[in-house]
Amino acid sequence: MDAKIRILNGTELGIEKNQKFNDFFYNLETHPIRIEKNILIEFFLMEGYRIVGWAFVRKIGSPIRLDVGIFLLKDMRGKGLGSNLLKTILDESDRRGMRVLTAEINFNNFPSQKIFEKMAFVRSSVHKVEKENYYEYKRETNEDLKMEIRDLSRLEATELFPRFIEEMGSALPSMLNTVICESFLIDNGQILGWVFIRALTEPKKFDLGIALVNELKNQGYEFKLLSALLEKADKKNIRPVSIDYDEETNKELTKILPKVGFTKIGSFQGEDKCSKLQWIRPLSVLVTGAGGFIGSHLVHYLREKGYWVRGVDIKVPDFAKSEADEFLKLDLRKEMNCEIAVESMCWVFNLAANMGGIGYITKVSPTIMRDNVLINTNMIEAAKRAQVRRYFFSSSACIYPKKLQEIPEVAGLKEEDAWPAEPDSYYGLEKLFTEKLLETYQVEGNMAIRVARFHNIYGPNGTYDGGKEKAPAALCRKVALAKNGSSIQIWGDGKQTRSFCYIDDCLEGFYKLMLSDRAEPLNIGSDRMVSIDELADIIIGISGKTLEKTYNLKAPQGVRGRNSDNTKMKEILGWEPKTSLEEGLVLTYNWIENQLKEKKEK
Repeated sequence: MDAKIRILNGTELGIEKNQKFNDFFYNLETHPIRIEKNILIEFFLMEGYRIVGWAFVRKIGSPIRLDVGIFLLKDMRGKGLGSNLLKTILDESDRRGMRVLTAEINFNNFPSQKIFEKMAFVRSSVHKVEKENYYEYKRETNEDLKMEIRDLSRLEATELFPRFIEEMGSALPSMLNTVICESFLIDNGQILGWVFIRALTEPKKFDLGIALVNELKNQGYEFKLLSALLEKADKKNIRPVSIDYDEETNKELTKILPKVGFTKIGSFQGEDKCSKLQWIRPLSVLVTGAGGFIGSHLVHYLREKGYWVRGVDIKVPDFAKSEADEFLKLDLRKEMNCEIAVESMCWVFNLAANMGGIGYITKVSPTIMRDNVLINTNMIEAAKRAQVRRYFFSSSACIYPKKLQEIPEVAGLKEEDAWPAEPDSYYGLEKLFTEKLLETYQVEGNMAIRVARFHNIYGPNGTYDGGKEKAPAALCRKVALAKNGSSIQIWGDGKQTRSFCYIDDCLEGFYKLMLSDRAEPLNIGSDRMVSIDELADIIIGISGKTLEKTYNLKAPQGVRGRNSDNTKMKEILGWEPKTSLEEGLVLTYNWIENQLKEKKEK
């Protein structure tokens, strides 16, 4: 689909729709306004901010039946967009339990018959409406109202389940001890189908399987069972990523699996000497700010865990090619770009921001405020429209009140200390505003939102010069460039205190937060506080040099003291950072020193 074209749920157009909708009707050859009052669901095809297509489900007749219709402007026909619209509306109606059985289409207006055939519709008749031919299509259904999909613990199913297994005539019981999530197809107390997820070997991954009694195969129940199970599993954060099955046993799965997000990756010889097909179902994840320090590391981290990752940034990573499956250069200050970024994504990690070290954020505060408010308001609204399931926002320790950070020997900052608010920088104020903005979206909708307040993250592959670098990288650069026996300059008097968290620990921490049920902001950082003097001494020690320290009391230095209280983090995540400051600084210093050597050689 063209980047300018997108499909929006009808409810998202709101009051603005009235004029756009009238304009759309005006440009159509037919005027189906007579049916509007019976519409239950609708989707619009948008080109920019212009409606160019409309698909709807309406109720007709008594007893109630459901009917689908679709209209496109002339210049949109023949591009396959009608198929996208129709599939969207049918998928949404199925998801809501509304089974569309008929379609009445004016084929002078919309001339593609193949679209309906792909969606299991069969043409049944033709009739005239206002002197124009309308074709009626019927969509076959094997829906049996007595049948239901239920969660059923095996304790309840003691009698039913063995009989089902016996009918299957297979060795399914051998895998029962690994099953961690399951659903059953029940008909009047009889089990007719079973779908399950089981745990496989470490590193932990999951496999799924499905079994139906013979007479129900090829009737659509596999799809319903799989959909119900995968939705249940996703809610529990159990992510089935692979399925291996014997193609001859159930050819229907080959048709079903792509519809529920699986991709075929190959085949292999099973233990039973049958040819097995292997499929994977990676979760689609968006990382914004993927060209930056934390974002580029996060892309690598998520790819290692088996996710399909789209990276988005206004720039590519500075020090290595992005490992994202797809990387888009987009300016997320623009609403349209945010909608492109979130399209088809399950999760969003929003790390995009205009930011830098203390020298930078105190120099360009208006730009930072404007850019970041635009990015964050556009991103959360786009994510809501795209029905993103989980959304992560990277906040900052800069949101905490400056009155709690006026001396070097401060107590750790607790999450509840944020209010009443008085951040020491406009950057912190913008982050705090976004936290409250996200709170309103979480209350309003179905999206799970997670917020981490980062405390000074450092490590390799990050900015170390140019003005946007932070204290650890800046000091590593100064020490690496200094000649043995010379001196380095410290901003401030060196007595200001901070805690520093290594990048690998940071990633582990906020990934655990993303999977958790914690809806409120959470500190992610180390609770070991050191002065900037101590930080410099550790780096000088790593270098093996003897260096003096001088102090620039006129340079920006931020608050006098800041540390993280990790009580809630340990309690909620059952985790704390593992990398010592010394270990992390060795890795960071060596990387920066090598970068400087390579630059000098060039």
